[in-house]
Amino acid sequence: MSTAPKVIVFGIISGLIWSVMPGVLGLLFSSSWESVLVLLAGMLTGIAVSSVLRVPLARCGRLQSLAVGLVALPFGAFVFGVFFTLLDILFGKLSTSQYITPFTPFTMGFVYAFFSVQSLYGLVLFPLAILTTFLLWLVVRSRKRHQDAA
Repeated sequence: MSTAPKVIVFGIISGLIWSVMPGVLGLLFSSSWESVLVLLAGMLTGIAVSSVLRVPLARCGRLQSLAVGLVALPFGAFVFGVFFTLLDILFGKLSTSQYITPFTPFTMGFVYAFFSVQSLYGLVLFPLAILTTFLLWLVVRSRKRHQDAA
């Protein structure tokens, strides 16, 4: 399998796993519909973040991939906030709210990014982000190793 499908599958799986964090910590699993939105936003976030990180991870070494993992947490949290808010506006309860502006998804993205690194949860989330990024690095580099061996 080429690298792109591997990255997409990795993104879906890691996105679903990571969606548990805001679902539990942000109390977003309060209803079944909200749970569906969280999981869908998590999958979309996993695909988007994995696809974006694929490029720098293909060019960096093992230690550099750990540094990319530090950036991946706020980046992923931002993307999740944008996707979750967009899905909530499209399908959820916010669609009738008078407080929705064109900037609301980005505002929520910044809120998620800020709290992912500024809260005590960051003590757990940063190592998990580094681990996830390192695993993605292994996925991205696996194709290169097979090409080098041939």
